[in-house]
Amino acid sequence: MRISWISVFSISSNNFKNSFYNVFHVVNMARRVVRAVSSLLDLYEIDSSYTRFDQKYEMFARSSWDQSLPLNKSVDNILETIDNKIREGASGFTIKDYALMQGAWAITTASEFETGNMGLLSWKPLSFKRNPSSVQLFQMWKSKNNDSNLQKLHGTPDEMSFILKRAAKTYGANLVGICELDHKWVYSHHWVRPDNVHKKIVFRNVAEPDETDEEFIIPSDVKHAVVMAIEMDIELLHNSPTPLCEATTGLGYSKMVFLSASLAEFIRGLGYTAIPCANDTALSIPLAVSSGLGQLGRSGLLITPEFGPAVRICKVLTNMPLQKDKPVEFGVTQFCQNCRRCAESCPTEAISFGERTKEATTISNNAGVLKWPINPEKCLASWRKNGFSCSNCIAVCPFNKINGYKSLATEDGDPEQWWT
Repeated sequence: MRISWISVFSISSNNFKNSFYNVFHVVNMARRVVRAVSSLLDLYEIDSSYTRFDQKYEMFARSSWDQSLPLNKSVDNILETIDNKIREGASGFTIKDYALMQGAWAITTASEFETGNMGLLSWKPLSFKRNPSSVQLFQMWKSKNNDSNLQKLHGTPDEMSFILKRAAKTYGANLVGICELDHKWVYSHHWVRPDNVHKKIVFRNVAEPDETDEEFIIPSDVKHAVVMAIEMDIELLHNSPTPLCEATTGLGYSKMVFLSASLAEFIRGLGYTAIPCANDTALSIPLAVSSGLGQLGRSGLLITPEFGPAVRICKVLTNMPLQKDKPVEFGVTQFCQNCRRCAESCPTEAISFGERTKEATTISNNAGVLKWPINPEKCLASWRKNGFSCSNCIAVCPFNKINGYKSLATEDGDPEQWWT
């Protein structure tokens, strides 16, 4: 059953004080009171004992090796559910809805967006041998020209950051921020699928990023992360959980691959190292928070001032001389403390109703950071049961489009109306 869109006055708590706080704070959000803070530590409480997270224990990686996971229905059962839904012509489950979902994921077939260093997300410059000739000619000129002053763009960090953000916006980024690449947010190991190979990620004094049989090697001079957010379609999110809604998820991932690959090639064209990343290599949300794109919410998602949690995140790691952005604070933690709409909307109770903690709920949480830990095992089990993803927690968040045409809408999504 689809979620109902909850209005601002549908406060989860019966306590009048909490209700008043929620209403007051939503009004405050509408004004977008955003202030910069000096560092990530103003927003994150991190234990000194915190260690880098191993991607092997990330939920999708675990699904490839952990036989203990209760992933519910078999593939045959899921296929039977899909067949029944399509035959019934169920709203949001028609063949055109599934086809829209399929097309949305198309660009991800040209990469491995969970592993990295494959396809469009290669750590090496892409080949333009087939086309277009204009790029081939530019690369031929670079290979024949030995003048370092012409080979590499030079400028102040402010100038370089402006140019970089202009390019990112041109390629399709809705939000762009820059932060120092804090090694604590880089995975300790990659989990390389589909072969299930476990490789350490290390930093070394080398000229170019590389992958060996044992390691992924990041050059030590790669000191910045350029983090980009892509807006999701609010109208499609209204139809969660359906294949129609998953079209905006798939499109977000396709845009992540295109955007990070394009910006990486731009950086390489300027003469610098670039490592394009989707969900791979490093934790996206801490880097996004450090880059000033938003704050961490109860749902475990990035909450942005512009789009709430309705974004997908990608990043490019680089050695370009850049100016760091400052993290921002706009009341997310205080608001989430009282608002539990994402938790109430979750069909598997994967989102915490309790207080923040530094403890891990499962081995798929990175312990040592004060936050609301989700239970990704329950979340993924729901996806596997349905045969598609769920975006309820994104759809019901009051931070979505506060000043936009769909802010705080009260209607359900209508798949058939969407197609008209």
